[in-house]
Amino acid sequence: MKVSKRQLRRIIQEEKVKLQELDQVEYQSDEWHQAMDELREGLVNVVTAAMDVGLLDDDLNDAWADTKLMIRDMLDASGEF
Repeated sequence: MKVSKRQLRRIIQEEKVKLQELDQVEYQSDEWHQAMDELREGLVNVVTAAMDVGLLDDDLNDAWADTKLMIRDMLDASGEF
């Protein structure tokens, strides 16, 4: 099968885009892991502080439910999801 110059250029361009996306995903992956680590650490600190002041399990569950709703609203407003 013969490939025209035009088709070859298009294939090269598509492959270039794929490689750029792959590089970006790998880069974001490191950032994602760092952000997740920071999020976990922050959540542990907040829950520990809440328990230190006497918040009960039900209080923490209510706060978590409210927080999830706020996060969903923020994501919806940003257009990310």
